[in-house]
Parts: sequence; structure tokens; C-alpha cells
Amino acid sequence: KIKTIEEFKTWLRLKKIPDNEILIATGKYDGIALCCVESSGETITRGDGIFGQLSTEHMKLLDPKRTKRSFISFGEGIMSRKNFNEKYRGKVMENGKIPKNPRNLVGGKINDKHPHQILKDAIYIRYGMDNGSTNLDKDQQIEILNDSNTFKVKYKKFKASEVTEAILNNLFKEWNNEFELDGIIIEV
Repeated sequence: KIKTIEEFKTWLRLKKIPDNEILIATGKYDGIALCCVESSGETITRGDGIFGQLSTEHMKLLDPKRTKRSFISFGEGIMSRKNFNEKYRGKVMENGKIPKNPRNLVGGKINDKHPHQILKDAIYIRYGMDNGSTNLDKDQQIEILNDSNTFKVKYKKFKASEVTEAILNNLFKEWNNEFELDGIIIEV
């Protein structure tokens, strides 16, 4: 977690990442972290990092057209700004509260014991995977995951030496339109 380009350059130096190393940037979606066994649909939340909450039935609403694939996916349960603004902003919910933002609304509904129809207005965005055997480059993973995603994850590849604050700011502005982001993830 860094906030300046100087911290980024320090990270590169400390990790001994050469200038010609290829990096890939993706948006850090501000949703609820989920892990799904794609072959069965079994889904859990990240929880406390050790124990998560079983959310398989909730996932059926987030991703009703899921096709069985032979990998485990990592992603976010998230609602678009448009759906939140049109359907839920300022609306008093069943519990008497007004949701502050899409993340809180989706998180609350995923934490409900029984799946709530509001999750039909959210989606599951896959951005990582474990296929149990071969190591795929991140861009290869994203292309496979995007075959299953309703919303296609955008990414940018560049050499470590090419990263600038302007590039990162521009990517954040471009990618932060449809869904809320809380940063940019850069991976080697």
C-alpha cells in the first residue's frame, strides 16, 4: 500500500525488480472479497483471513449465469454506481437505514443469513484465479476470467521503468467510472 511514486520506486528497488520487468495494473475494486470454486459454485467471503462466511446461495444472485469452470476464482461482489444511484441512494431500507455507498449495501446483504434480492443488482467481478497446476501470467488469467465476467476487468501492461504518477492517476480516473475503486493494484 503506497501513496506516492517515490514509495513505488522504493518498492521496486527493495524487491530488486529490474527496470525492464513487465508489470500489470488493474483496478482495486471497492467491493466484498469473495472466493469461488467455479466447478461447484461454493463461495466464501474473506472473513478474518482465516475463516470466511459461506456465501454460495448469495453468489447465485450475484452471478446467475455462472458456468462451471475448473479453477478457483478470487473477486469482488460489487454494485455499479449506476445501479446504486438509480435504485438505492437515499432510499430507506427494510432495517430503517439508508445505505451510504454500494460497498456497504452489498456487504450487508452478503452478511445476511439468507440471500437478498438486492444482490441481483450487484455482480461478481473475477480478478484472480488458481487453476491448481500451471502458473499463468496475470494478463492470461484476466483473459480467462473475463470469459466468465459480466464486467470485463481492464488492465494495463508496462515496464517498471515506464510507470509514472500521471499514468497511474489517469488509469484510476478511467477505471473508476462504472464501479468504485480504492486504488490501483500493480503486480509483477
